[in-house]
Amino acid sequence: MPLFTRLAAIPLALSLLAGCSAPPAPQPPIPAVKTAVAQTTVSAFSRDLSGVVEAQESTFLSFPVGGTVSEVAVDVGDEVRPGQVLAALDPTPLDNRVRTALARVRSAQAEVLKAKDQHQRLSTLFSQGFVSKSEIDDSRAALEAARGGLEVARGELEDAQRDRARTAIVAPYAGVIAKKSVQAFQEVQPGTTLFELAGKGGLKVRVMAPETLIADIRPGDPARVSFAAVKNLSVQGLVAEISAVAETGNAFPVTVALDSPPEGVRIGMTAQVALGTGQGAAVFLLPMTALALNEVPRLAAGGGPGDKAPVFIFDPEQQAVTLRLVDVLDIQGNFLAVTRGLAPGEEVVVAGTAFLRDGMRVRRWTPDTPQETVRLGTVAGEGE
Repeated sequence: MPLFTRLAAIPLALSLLAGCSAPPAPQPPIPAVKTAVAQTTVSAFSRDLSGVVEAQESTFLSFPVGGTVSEVAVDVGDEVRPGQVLAALDPTPLDNRVRTALARVRSAQAEVLKAKDQHQRLSTLFSQGFVSKSEIDDSRAALEAARGGLEVARGELEDAQRDRARTAIVAPYAGVIAKKSVQAFQEVQPGTTLFELAGKGGLKVRVMAPETLIADIRPGDPARVSFAAVKNLSVQGLVAEISAVAETGNAFPVTVALDSPPEGVRIGMTAQVALGTGQGAAVFLLPMTALALNEVPRLAAGGGPGDKAPVFIFDPEQQAVTLRLVDVLDIQGNFLAVTRGLAPGEEVVVAGTAFLRDGMRVRRWTPDTPQETVRLGTVAGEGE
């Protein structure tokens, strides 16, 4: 046999020998996954939002005129009565302004008297034929101009007197000084906020509701409010205001009025508000373990899933899983409230999702206990 032919046959022989001697590689076992049967239920849960305690009646106070502050009579935390002076300006510049305006009025009055006498004198001479009609017209115009100047001077005097009377900030109602940003001898501009007066009529909590939740909140909805600084205490409240304009992070300000603010709760404290959401909505409640977390980075790289969540659906006929994005209304405890993307009776993988990929063959894990289902009742039993 030629050498080339013998050399060419060596790899074939080695492969045959290897095939005869080496056993076939074992097939990896098909992983088992735990599933839950999707069932619809009517949602009746709440969403917790963090907020800040505020006064139901709150006013920002400032001087309507500028000047130098001569007196600050209150401090933060002081209780004030209606009409009490909180701060005052040095009135000297405004007193000078009033005197100047008064002098202008008197000068304008003299000009009116002078123009009136001139017009009457020329009218008499005109009737006797000693002056022309144009001279009469000029004197009449001068009289009207003098009268107009007098009206302007009187208006300036009224403005000066009104500003002189507004050199003090007074409390419009009984309350507590919540904020103060002024000191004696400070130069202030008109309209600059110097005090925040919180009324004693009640408290409210301001929270920021996400855009996915705002459509389910209505004025008058009940809310349960608790406070981090006051342990084992919660009070009932009602949704009082819902802003029509979103702020930071596409969240909408929502105000919850407290029915009976308890002792110890103060303005500025942190509060936790439980708002009812999705009332009457048909949803699927899935445990958080159904979320395919290993798929989230890939989805985020493509722009993010938005209000959707990736889950794996088990096909018992194909014995395989399929990745699917489902619409999430809210998160309650350890459960996802899914509105769309599932059908009743479908099996959702609720354990082992970290090792799965789309289209992967799997088998259902079947314990001795009956197959679990996802129901609203599991929230109370397993959600915490």
